[in-house]
Amino acid sequence: HEDVIGEEKREEVKAEYLRLLDAYLDNPEQPVDAFISQEPIDFDLIHEREAESARFLEFDLPGQVPPKDLLEFKILQVWQNVLGTQAVGVNDNFFEAGGNSWLAVRMFVEIEKATGSYLPMNTLLRAATVSDLAKVIRQEMGGEIWSTVIAIQPGKNLVPIYFAPGAAENGLAVARVARYLNPDQPVYMFQIPLGDEQEGHLARIEDMAAHYVQALRNRQPHGPYILGGYSAGGLVALEVAQQLRKQGQEIALLAILDVPAQSPNYVFVQRFAHWVSGVLNLGERRERALFLSWRDILFRLDYFLRKGFSDWVQSWFSRVQRFFSRSVEERNDLVRRRLGGSIVQTNGALSAHHPPVAGTEDEGDLAWKDYDRHMREHFDTVNEAVKCYIPQPYAGQIVLFRSSVGYRRAEMRIADSKMGWGRIAKGGLQMFVVPGNHLQIIREPNVKHLGEPLRACLDQVQQSLGEQLGNKSV
Repeated sequence: HEDVIGEEKREEVKAEYLRLLDAYLDNPEQPVDAFISQEPIDFDLIHEREAESARFLEFDLPGQVPPKDLLEFKILQVWQNVLGTQAVGVNDNFFEAGGNSWLAVRMFVEIEKATGSYLPMNTLLRAATVSDLAKVIRQEMGGEIWSTVIAIQPGKNLVPIYFAPGAAENGLAVARVARYLNPDQPVYMFQIPLGDEQEGHLARIEDMAAHYVQALRNRQPHGPYILGGYSAGGLVALEVAQQLRKQGQEIALLAILDVPAQSPNYVFVQRFAHWVSGVLNLGERRERALFLSWRDILFRLDYFLRKGFSDWVQSWFSRVQRFFSRSVEERNDLVRRRLGGSIVQTNGALSAHHPPVAGTEDEGDLAWKDYDRHMREHFDTVNEAVKCYIPQPYAGQIVLFRSSVGYRRAEMRIADSKMGWGRIAKGGLQMFVVPGNHLQIIREPNVKHLGEPLRACLDQVQQSLGEQLGNKSV
């Protein structure tokens, strides 16, 4: 019955049989019942598995390759439910079948429920079919899929760019950017496989960067290096560059994608929190929480005083203008409707006015926070690390890609048009403004306006490196 009972289950039965045999041979006087688990039998579960096996044996969709075992059948059922169609087969590509990053989150959560195996979303970069996902769960695809450095675009004989992803570890976003780069440009991405036991030890930007530097130099022992990072990954990329430079390595390009560099003055807030913690004997965790609360308040206050207040005044002035531009009847009707419902919409003064962005698709990359506990925990860890990281001056040049709208989260908004990087980039700052908010710039159609100027920067660097190599050979 190999078509119904998978290899993993057969191994479990074999191991249990050998355990019973060893126990019986050690004490043949004991009745066999003494060696058998006394846990109650879950007949509902047995019936459910029997029904599932029956559905697997009855699988018949014209034109579709049938799943070869129960594991593939379970994954296929998840796909059909998530994608809302039966017309999907074991060899179909998830994205070509109508999937996106939001549906991918739902899909992996349901796969964990169905199979007991958790797979991070980056798995789709190498395993985008039911058949390949089953191979990953069976551990038939080797360890490369879980490595610290993974390939997004193999490219050819050019210096690779290594990306650090955002706090969501979303390699799909990096893949979207890579589509607009030179096809010959090798693109790699750092990752910390979610659920990995080492993940909990990497709670600081400095620790993440050191972990990546080791993996990077194992792959490419010497520079020049090209680095990039989106959101939280931008700070990680900066720290990777700092550590590589201390090791005597050359950084040919450092691209920062839409993340603020908070003021070095926050180090004094850290020191004060440490002093208070020592006086009150708070402990490391509560000291960190104290700093984070003060940091968020100061960050919001700084934005409000520098930019938020003027935005708020401008917003209300525009509303008043629009109100009085209406006819008397329209104004009276509007007042009656407001008095009959909710009159005041309060966002809080320190939150500062910020244009809302409608649409669930825009929030797709963060919607997992209510679904995937692994990603939620990782996001919270990295989010704290970002707020605790105080960037130090960088001797080289930085290329900054800033979203035109900015962050929706008040504690990450910054009034400075250079997002604080002007005081960090001692070798000069080149900046590009990408239309959209923080999430939209890595989604279609906006990602094109990010990828194309990044390609131009990379092409220029590659040409310069090629000329240097040519001069050395002469």
